[in-house]
Amino acid sequence: MAANFERRTQIFSLLVVTIPVVARAQALPVRNLHVSLDEPVYTSLPVWIKADLGHPYEARYPYREDPSDFGPNEIELKRGSETISSGGIEPVSVTVQHDLVYVVNAGGTPNISGFRIEPGPKILAPLSGSTQNLPGGAAAAPAEVAFNSDGNVLLVTEKGTSLIDTFIVDDDGVALPGVSFPSNGATPFGFAFGHNNVAVVSDAAGGPSGTSALSSYEVDEDGNPEVITPALGDTQKAACWVVVTRNGRFAYTSNTGSNTISSYTISEEGDLALMNVTAANGNIPLDMALTRNGRFLYARNAGNSAVTGFRVEANGSLTPVTSAAGLPAGAAGIAAR
Repeated sequence: MAANFERRTQIFSLLVVTIPVVARAQALPVRNLHVSLDEPVYTSLPVWIKADLGHPYEARYPYREDPSDFGPNEIELKRGSETISSGGIEPVSVTVQHDLVYVVNAGGTPNISGFRIEPGPKILAPLSGSTQNLPGGAAAAPAEVAFNSDGNVLLVTEKGTSLIDTFIVDDDGVALPGVSFPSNGATPFGFAFGHNNVAVVSDAAGGPSGTSALSSYEVDEDGNPEVITPALGDTQKAACWVVVTRNGRFAYTSNTGSNTISSYTISEEGDLALMNVTAANGNIPLDMALTRNGRFLYARNAGNSAVTGFRVEANGSLTPVTSAAGLPAGAAGIAAR
């Protein structure tokens, strides 16, 4: 599983994007960033890239591709040809905050491991002492790792144990041992941070009778997630990915098992309210991405190998604006600029 990141000008592109990672005061255009898994075939496991694009922008770049070009369990941030270990087995999620990179590894004993983007050749250097096992152990089945809004806490969702893990990041960028908290909803999956370190988490089976739900938490500076809105169901099935608009007012979740996208409002305090059970339709919608200005949402549909685009209206409603079919077999993930 590998993805090449190159400079593009399209509003959205699949698998090929530019991530201008901010490192200290210098903008570093990152090219040829590769993440590979150890499966020799395409996989349904999600791989996420989260990149800090410079305040106030944040975008996530999930992707998958044929892993045959790279060895197992490798992450590569490349301008030359250096490849380094992910610090574990089967990396499934990556998050970037300025010059820090963390990956969560799902295989073996699941863990997180940190790296620093070195100046000059812009390569990844392992961060000594940063590897920490997930509290849920071998059963964790992590879905995603991401920095909070302030960049001093890492959060990981464990699908297999319904735990939410947090790791304090010290002044040297090193993650301290993690602490786990029971998820308010069953099977926490994707998540996104809005304003004021509010994490909006999809619960794939958190609603009544195992239906989809969304929960919100305020994550304090000590990494403690306090429930704001307990699992709020949308009556749909298999909530997966979550996006939060740039203004922090709206959240959208893809209900893969119901072929829908649901919308929620977010108050200034982080309270969620279900706005529209069926804000948009899809065909097994999986990955979603918002453009950096928050005006357009794109969803990748596994059922018909197509991308659908929606304009995000001022009131949070979604208006269909475009569709592009013909994605290649095995394609997965989407990123929007």
